[in-house]
Amino acid sequence: MSKGASRPRPRSSAWPCSLAPSRLCSSRSCGSRGRRPWQFEREWVGWLLSVNVLLPVLVLPGLWILWRRGGRAWALPASILLVHPLAMALLAPYRGPAFQEGRYSIQLLPLAIVVAVASLVALSLPGRAQGEGWLLRIGMALLLAASLSSLSPGATRYAWAVQNIDAMQVNLGRWVRANTPPESRLALNDVGAIAYLGRREVIDVMGLVTPAIIPYRRDGETGVLRYLERACPDYLIVFPAWFPTLSARADRFTPVHRVRLEHNTVAGADEMVVYETIWNRWRRGHEACPGSD
Repeated sequence: MSKGASRPRPRSSAWPCSLAPSRLCSSRSCGSRGRRPWQFEREWVGWLLSVNVLLPVLVLPGLWILWRRGGRAWALPASILLVHPLAMALLAPYRGPAFQEGRYSIQLLPLAIVVAVASLVALSLPGRAQGEGWLLRIGMALLLAASLSSLSPGATRYAWAVQNIDAMQVNLGRWVRANTPPESRLALNDVGAIAYLGRREVIDVMGLVTPAIIPYRRDGETGVLRYLERACPDYLIVFPAWFPTLSARADRFTPVHRVRLEHNTVAGADEMVVYETIWNRWRRGHEACPGSD
């Protein structure tokens, strides 16, 4: 926002679904209008299966062994493996536990492995018949083999993820640096690589690095547009699928560059577009910024 500009006044409203991208709101998230807790549990189990097919099978016996051997002091911390997907469903239902290779769940993977191993260690506890140590060795070998079997598909998913980010966000960051004036102000819905490589001032329309926009996002795209009309970015770079109304405003935003992924596995949408705004300071006949008054 221009120095000395008045800030747009936020309208008070409830915390509605409009904070989420519009294409995701009705079907994938937003609390009771989206997915249910049991669906998050199912996705959590599916993600553990993709890492190691034995993990979901061994976690419950492992929790029981921890309870028997260490009581609450051991079992309660480990029970986060059951509580985690429920907490996501109730407190942060935007995406499930498997989102982007377990982006918000992978920190629990070491704990899941420890709990799974605990169920196997029970095979060698005192009191079992002599010579049954082979059961433990077989169990450990199977657990290791199951982990190794997931490496190839995991590597393939990782390679596609790298390709997607490089082809879209990295590509656009370099385009911005080569094709926009250094003093340009960008409004983005994905500030990572584009902001880092583009080296331009940014407005984050999702609110991560521009928290001042969050109250306006409560009014959906109308609120975002109201904020942009005061902040006056020179360029808008977004997923049109996330902002269909903004993208259709030809009186405000003119597409000048676009990147489309043919095999999208991690990006928020298949296409991202660069729009020149009506406030672009290097555009002939540009509109004055109301926020600079």
